[in-house]
Amino acid sequence: MNPKALRALLIMGSAFLLSSAPRAAEIVFAGVPMYSIQKTEDTPIGFGATTPANAFTPTAVVCPASAGAAGCTFRVSVVSQFRDLQADNAAAVKVIISGPGTAVAPNAIVQVASAGDPVWYSTHAFQWMKRNIPAGTTATVTVLLGMTFGTGNAGARTLSIDVFAGVL
Repeated sequence: MNPKALRALLIMGSAFLLSSAPRAAEIVFAGVPMYSIQKTEDTPIGFGATTPANAFTPTAVVCPASAGAAGCTFRVSVVSQFRDLQADNAAAVKVIISGPGTAVAPNAIVQVASAGDPVWYSTHAFQWMKRNIPAGTTATVTVLLGMTFGTGNAGARTLSIDVFAGVL
């Protein structure tokens, strides 16, 4: 077999193999946010399974009327330091976005950290999305920190909220 034919066969075989591999849903979006909100907090806070804490003050976010019939998609990104997590438990972040639209995805509550070294901070990040928010409406974004059991602490943290026109 000549080298060009062999190379073509290998490329086609690789493409077939890779295309049949299971993967998460992927949506390609070439847009940029209509606007973004950024918050930082450096005050340490404690939280627990029965006493979740607001990581940030709740934030009003507008889907502008200019978004049109497609409405908006909100992307919420949280980065936080965690420490003093009770052993055999996990710190969780809960994102609540009020008002109409799809449910917060992939899940409103995500476990992000566990007790690796109780003395040192570990930093963790995650992103959430909510789609189909009607144009002209205002939603409130609330970020809570909690534990599956026991208590923990958070240090420096950041919140980014990106508002996109349409559905991502």
